[in-house]
Amino acid sequence: GEVRSPTFSLVHLYNTKPAVLHADLYRVESVLGLGLEDELDDRISFIEWPDRNDFPWDESQTIDISLNFVSEKEGARSLEIVAPESREEVWTIVHT
Repeated sequence: GEVRSPTFSLVHLYNTKPAVLHADLYRVESVLGLGLEDELDDRISFIEWPDRNDFPWDESQTIDISLNFVSEKEGARSLEIVAPESREEVWTIVHT
């Protein structure tokens, strides 16, 4: 099905196999009351902006994914993926 940005509703739950949670926490100061902690153990979770609030993330169980502009003039982007075990860079991909 269609994947929508959770920007306005903050959290989307997808009952896929495996189940997925997608949250955009950019405008959220506190995650208390959102019910995220009830879903984290049972779903693959994509959390945007977890560092902007009190999100209870466990760094040892996360994979960090960063998208960055390499050159805005040319529209090139880089994708960096960091694994939880070593906290070292696993992949960097540049698309021009």
